[in-house]
Amino acid sequence: MRYKSAMAGIAKYKSRPASPMNQWVRDALEAANMTQQALADALSRVEGLGTYDRSMVHKMTGSRRVRGEEAVAISQITGHPLPESEDDLEFEQMYRKLSQENRTVIRTIVRNLLGGQKDRGQ
Repeated sequence: MRYKSAMAGIAKYKSRPASPMNQWVRDALEAANMTQQALADALSRVEGLGTYDRSMVHKMTGSRRVRGEEAVAISQITGHPLPESEDDLEFEQMYRKLSQENRTVIRTIVRNLLGGQKDRGQ
């Protein structure tokens, strides 16, 4: 049996994802340590989705719109949780671009807001 590196077949991306959902697909693949081909094969076995190949999954990590039923199937296959909404993904993507100092500021603001909600009984 030939040795296969843990990173063999794992995609390296040259461009940024077009949407937070495209980033979510990348994150799901990485979390599951799954190749695009393996995900394509698994999606092809899901009844009602049709046939997938590696290039279709690659497009989902870049610019192609990910349909709701595809996202549910990807979540089930990879074990990666579905995002709550596109807004949540967009916020997460912006947050990742912040410096560590600015992330600390954002966490402090959110904690203060949550504390104020408790005080008002919300």
